[in-house]
Amino acid sequence: MPLSAVLLVLASTVLHAGWNTRLHRGSDPEVVIALAYLFVGIVLVPAAVVDPPGEVLGWVLARRFPRACTWACWDRRTGPGALAWPIRSRAARRHY
Repeated sequence: MPLSAVLLVLASTVLHAGWNTRLHRGSDPEVVIALAYLFVGIVLVPAAVVDPPGEVLGWVLARRFPRACTWACWDRRTGPGALAWPIRSRAARRHY
């Protein structure tokens, strides 16, 4: 395996662990998630405007649809992400 692939996996692991730590220590995980999505959107929108990836858009939409269906089913079964996603469960217990 190339060294660059190993380093990419290790960097991804560290970022994921940091993300989980931030969510578990924060008082309101939903706000952290919303701000992260907003930040990523702000960073990536210029790339889509400057060099719009036409063939990629279909794949992005195809991936988002099943994800939205999954979240809708979880929300219908357990409430808004309350028990289906453990990071949100602590915050959800305050509301239920």
